[in-house]
Amino acid sequence: MASTSEASPAHLLGLNSERLSDFDISWRDFKTVSTPAGGHHGIKAYVMIPKSVSAAPGKPLKVIVKFHGGGWTTGSAIYPPWFPLWLLEFAKEQGAAIVAPNYRLLPESNGADILQDVHDFWGWLSSTDSTGLCSFVAAKHPEIVLDLGRVIAVGESAGAHLALQSGLTVGKYSGVIGASANGSMDNESTFSGLRAVIATYPAGAHPDINGPIVTKANLFPEQKLREFMRLRPDGGLVSEAAPPSRAWLNIALWQHGVLLELSGGRDDPIWLLNRLRLVAGERPDAVPPQLLIHGEEDRLAPAENSVEYARLARELCGPERVDLVLRPGDHGFDTDITLEAKWLREKLEKIAAYWNS
Repeated sequence: MASTSEASPAHLLGLNSERLSDFDISWRDFKTVSTPAGGHHGIKAYVMIPKSVSAAPGKPLKVIVKFHGGGWTTGSAIYPPWFPLWLLEFAKEQGAAIVAPNYRLLPESNGADILQDVHDFWGWLSSTDSTGLCSFVAAKHPEIVLDLGRVIAVGESAGAHLALQSGLTVGKYSGVIGASANGSMDNESTFSGLRAVIATYPAGAHPDINGPIVTKANLFPEQKLREFMRLRPDGGLVSEAAPPSRAWLNIALWQHGVLLELSGGRDDPIWLLNRLRLVAGERPDAVPPQLLIHGEEDRLAPAENSVEYARLARELCGPERVDLVLRPGDHGFDTDITLEAKWLREKLEKIAAYWNS
């Protein structure tokens, strides 16, 4: 399945990045959607294999699914600055592949479209047929087997929102963990959900939780936003962009209430607290262990997002289900933090215990 945008700036930026140079990166479209003009738009997922593992294959690789942030309006799956150093180190240390999907962006699409892309991504990941993740990896890396029995989800900001949404919804999927070079299935293990979720400064807990960058800035007139939505200057559909391109759209969507329109309203389960009540209210044991990390001075997605989510999750699922860490810093404070940070190392060791169990 050929991609519609393999030479896009966002794509090339990730492939040529020194930050990601310790990984072999391959990609394919995990789904194709129709455009308003009657064309087709491919949505990519990237597979990042640590080069140290490729050089010395051994046991099956665990999987980190990484959702990118960008306020649901910009960003891409391999935008280098949004891969914190600690995550890259964690993947190499744990012997894990990173699988990172794109998804349709606002405002050309809506919240339901984004959640559908996430849903379809998990279906692709767990598929046992020739178009699924395992077959793709077997063709690109015959020596590599993925252990889909050990999967965690990670994301920052809007990506943290999608990682948490995934933790609350993917338990219904099942699959097989990998294919050998000759196409036979090795080390079978069903995929029945996530072992854990790491969410850094999540957005979207509730539509009323906004930071001062959104509530106090008055930079983007509604007319400019509506005209952009009418003309669609970036094309009929967008599923990746290189920041700061399109970053203004997120603030404008919040300021003028359009994000609420695109999300399905205040009661829609796209808002994390609504989804949590829906899922945990019926089956609290379906919620995987979750680590939430947030900067106390976050001006874009306030720490209240994590505080309120953790409060409700503990109330519905028990205090051991969610670990909340508040640290000094603004949005994206962890970008250059490494595993040498003792506070982070201790928290990730707990996640690794769930992951490896």
